[in-house]
Amino acid sequence: MKQMLRALGYLAVLIIGFAGGTIFAYVRSYSALWGQVGENNAEELMFHLVTLSKLRLGRIDEAIKYIEVPIDGQVLMIANGQNAGLHPNPEKMTATSLKALQMAKAYRALYPSTTDASNPPAAEILAPIPNIELGKCDSTFCQLIKAGAKTADADSKK
Repeated sequence: MKQMLRALGYLAVLIIGFAGGTIFAYVRSYSALWGQVGENNAEELMFHLVTLSKLRLGRIDEAIKYIEVPIDGQVLMIANGQNAGLHPNPEKMTATSLKALQMAKAYRALYPSTTDASNPPAAEILAPIPNIELGKCDSTFCQLIKAGAKTADADSKK
């Protein structure tokens, strides 16, 4: 009877140790995750504040260039985040990622990158992405793309 109680005691200690270790590891990884989220939010906050400062000071062209810098890198990150590597398959992408890449493709068609630092270039990654359907779109973004397309058509007819 004593040996059985001793064995149950050891088993209880093992279970409590395992549970405690698991909880400790979970809390520690959770804290690290929130630390990274906080750091990402800090970088994003600074980016927005610098951009807004440029706009409020009337330095619109400077603000636009500043905002455009990360676009090509984000295209690369989205493609990699979809486990598509450098050759995204639109049929296997989430709707949000596909729409973001369609918007990037339409935007870059009108406003090509001047500092594309991604390797391969964003244009190569965006090649298999279908064009955005402007007829079904009335957002501010689509208004910009439609206006840009009209301007490009008028310029090509000259």
